[in-house]
Amino acid sequence: MTPRSVAIAICAAVLLAASVLNLPGPSAAAIAAWADNAPPSQVLSDYENHYAANLVRDCGYSQPLPADPSSSLWLFCDTDVYGFNSQQQWQWVNTINGSTAAEGPATAGEVPAGLSEMLTPGTGVPAMPNNDGPAQFLPTPSLGCGSGYYAASWISGVTQDAARSSDVLISFGDFCVQTGGTNVIAEGFGLAEYNPASNTLDSDQTVFTGASTPAQELLGAPVFSGGYLYLFGSYCADTVDATCVSASGNAVYLARVSANAAAWGSAASYRWYAGSTWTATVGSATSVVSGATPLAVNVASFASVGQGLVLIEETNLVGGFTVYEASSPTGTWTQKTSGTVPCTTEGNSFCRAIIGHPELSTTSQLLISFYNPAAAPYYYPAAGPEGHVMVAAFPW
Repeated sequence: MTPRSVAIAICAAVLLAASVLNLPGPSAAAIAAWADNAPPSQVLSDYENHYAANLVRDCGYSQPLPADPSSSLWLFCDTDVYGFNSQQQWQWVNTINGSTAAEGPATAGEVPAGLSEMLTPGTGVPAMPNNDGPAQFLPTPSLGCGSGYYAASWISGVTQDAARSSDVLISFGDFCVQTGGTNVIAEGFGLAEYNPASNTLDSDQTVFTGASTPAQELLGAPVFSGGYLYLFGSYCADTVDATCVSASGNAVYLARVSANAAAWGSAASYRWYAGSTWTATVGSATSVVSGATPLAVNVASFASVGQGLVLIEETNLVGGFTVYEASSPTGTWTQKTSGTVPCTTEGNSFCRAIIGHPELSTTSQLLISFYNPAAAPYYYPAAGPEGHVMVAAFPW
């Protein structure tokens, strides 16, 4: 390391705790503009750039801002903060359970490298750009998780809000998560309307609640179409070697509800796709994708780059995915392509959260984000892997 980089590392270790708490930092005018990177690359924030830190986040969704479509809101899941200390080692600083958020310019075909972290909704509007540390986004749900578990609301999708033009609509699942373990108990599903310009949650509604919420009610990937809000869920009936294999119980579920907050906030208003009909009986829901092998699914409109609705099915925990396309949420869904993200497992941590990004994609390339547990930090990678959200490109 050069003398300058050693000095930066020492400063990072000293300043990290204060910056996580969003204490006053450099003015916006003093913040350098960071150029986006070509894929594959890590999604970076100016907090990481300024403090030479590393943010280990469990997922990465994005949505253009209603007031400025040239910039995007990014929503992440659980966030671990690491700093590089004077002994040239990565050091855990803080964990934010649930979700965090950031904003920044979106350039098609490139990976954001200078996002600005957002404050917790309702605590003010941060200056843009900024070097602030990440802050909790959605509030912690009241679940009554048992000993050894923590409660978290994990993002499951985002789209432009058809009911409030200034907002985005965010879907989330409530979970009890084993601390330091792998057990996750689904406890509910909800929707939140968020105004990025004012950094406020205009509504935050839990729709389905209860221990071990069934897969049909654990919804995400919101899509507005024809006066309805459509949401997707998935279920894998059998796995072999971290891969979802063909089985009769596999399903990609589709639910719909009228496209207004009063309807989507009421559990009784939801209907599930059951072949040629819609049913209020959750157990009668059938798969909207034939031959699905989903560990998870993500759906969004890619009309801006000449595609239709695109469904990305995560098929295993080592980076495999299949892409389907349709003209409407009910299908017919046809396979378009498949691939594997450049990802490596690390211990008992696997590749996951494979998510498409329309505003980053182009007419020739689909840009997908994913969590790579073996990613070495962007700064001081020689110290070893810690994990990171990355974006890679694949031909249509």
